[in-house]
Amino acid sequence: MEGKGPPGGLMQLSAGFNCLWAITRDKKCWALKGNLNELLVESEPVFEWIEIPGRMKSISVGKTDKVCLRCLHSETMNISHLIIYHFSASQLV
Repeated sequence: MEGKGPPGGLMQLSAGFNCLWAITRDKKCWALKGNLNELLVESEPVFEWIEIPGRMKSISVGKTDKVCLRCLHSETMNISHLIIYHFSASQLV
């Protein structure tokens, strides 16, 4: 299966049970629209990426779709903070 990734070239990819998130080289964060499991069973899935506001340093998605984002506030001073929330695939439909 092949699918087009988010624009900007991938730096990091993280998957949960129902979701897929990515950070590109330009530090933008993206989430795959829809339910990952449903997309994988389609004969010709359409991958649509939604940009998440802000610039991110890293991302981690757990098996229960809990997302941990490390936001980048200042590249020169390396200031960041963590955002953790539970993701539902229906939020991006």
